[in-house]
Amino acid sequence: MGRRDVMLGMAAAGLGAAPPPDLGTLLAAVAARYAGLTCYTLGITHWREMGGGRKTMRLVYGDEAHFRFEAPESVLVADGDFCWQYRAEGREYLREPVGQVDARVRAEFNRLREQFVGRFRELPRLLPVARAMGEQRVPGTKLALPQIEIAPRDGAWLEHIWVDPVAALVVQSAFSRLLTTQGRQWVYHRFAFQPDVDGAAFWFTPPAKARQVERFSTPPVPIEAIPL
Repeated sequence: MGRRDVMLGMAAAGLGAAPPPDLGTLLAAVAARYAGLTCYTLGITHWREMGGGRKTMRLVYGDEAHFRFEAPESVLVADGDFCWQYRAEGREYLREPVGQVDARVRAEFNRLREQFVGRFRELPRLLPVARAMGEQRVPGTKLALPQIEIAPRDGAWLEHIWVDPVAALVVQSAFSRLLTTQGRQWVYHRFAFQPDVDGAAFWFTPPAKARQVERFSTPPVPIEAIPL
């Protein structure tokens, strides 16, 4: 059992717990935690309230020349010298020197970093539209953690986040747009965070029967984004 699991277990059981911080203090602590990150590994589980199965993804960041994002449909890896892109559909992959990577590829990776990590650095500025909901069960788990609701005044979307107050990390988020005919439908992301990286994450070995190509034969499948 890792340190994070121990901390979450303590939070769930209420062991060694201090009085909960006020909302502004908690948001500031989370923002500072994410702002201080230099390298990290993030496991992401994505699912929808209305079904459709779960998707497991992994984001690893070392520096601008060493990173990885993998999802069932695609893999993107920069090993310091080359950037590898793999698409499961067609079993095709590209290899390009890191310095020659298409700006769109780097922009896509940075968008994913912003979606799953960077945006939590901006939580304090959302304090005027945030509301503490007390300790609530994290959907799909037995954990009870502080839940925060973020609701812009225009009502266009709504987000709930569950925070580990000891580690100052977001454990899970639930995002919903307001659908006028179907009500709210929630999209969930659960995060398993490690503040370090395994160098092997920046290696890429083409899967069996994969072929190297100059360009992909199918268009990319975009990763669903949370509006920022």
